[in-house]
Amino acid sequence: MEKLFDYLIDQNRQLPTLVLSVSEFTKDSLATPLNAVELTRATLGLADVAILSARSSWLLTEFFGKRLSVYGGAARVYLPGFTEDADPYGGHRLIMAEAMNTDEKAAKCAYQLKWLVASESIRRTRLDKDVRHGS
Repeated sequence: MEKLFDYLIDQNRQLPTLVLSVSEFTKDSLATPLNAVELTRATLGLADVAILSARSSWLLTEFFGKRLSVYGGAARVYLPGFTEDADPYGGHRLIMAEAMNTDEKAAKCAYQLKWLVASESIRRTRLDKDVRHGS
């Protein structure tokens, strides 16, 4: 867990990190409302994806506080530049579990997360520095 916490606040981190939490009411320790494997495949090279167990969610909450945490089956995007005192409304989007409680809602949220990380990639990429072209 400490490695994840350190990674999230690493000021050299280049990619958004999508953290999917597991509800404490779920028996499967890897079950999240969003399909983590599909989301990882779809955002490969654009974002990192992590699954946070219910127990680990409490540790994250202790570390960052409730306003910057993710728990109960929710998902959060931690953008590069995240700090322990970040503005929770500063782009580190939180999607509550209730917004993903049907297949249709979960698909819509997954689409929104993919769009967000793709947009971040375009916003942060600089031609001639990050993207090479032939002359």
